[in-house]
Amino acid sequence: ARQGEFEEVEGAIAYPDPSTKKEIVTITLVPRNKIEAISLTGNSKFSDSEIRSEFLLKSGSPFDKKMLLDATHRVIHYYARNGYLQTKLQIDELPSTNGTAHLKLSLEEGAPVLLADIIIDTSAPFLQEKLLRTLSSFRKQILTDSLVQQITTAINEYLLENHYFETSIIDTNITYNSLQTQA
Repeated sequence: ARQGEFEEVEGAIAYPDPSTKKEIVTITLVPRNKIEAISLTGNSKFSDSEIRSEFLLKSGSPFDKKMLLDATHRVIHYYARNGYLQTKLQIDELPSTNGTAHLKLSLEEGAPVLLADIIIDTSAPFLQEKLLRTLSSFRKQILTDSLVQQITTAINEYLLENHYFETSIIDTNITYNSLQTQA
């Protein structure tokens, strides 16, 4: 048997006849369920293959509750990195035969977080005005990790091109509305 195929491994030693001092070793192996198939519903923002690559588990893989929880977190974090903080994932385990299960992944993607405003906190009003004008095209876009990186790059490029060699970004702070649909 390969590592990871068993949910539980228990061992016991018994001495049925103390006069013979013979041992009987009993090992009980409880196999992990294996995934027969995985089906996805509710995903429209990302393809099945993108979600499956984050989920990591696939047909034929052994699994347990912790592995499912970890896979769920990976998918939810993928959505969050891509601007969907309200995504919910429910996994239904439909038992099949021979210790296999069909996993049904049901996604509720929710609304994306849109970048409503950018605030530049600086003591130089001219620089603030120029940066806000430079960054205006980023407003109303879905707030992703990539967009934050693009904004940071645009600021750094502007500072460098305009000879603000001693000026840098000290802190990036993102504040969301109560519904987490705007930042």
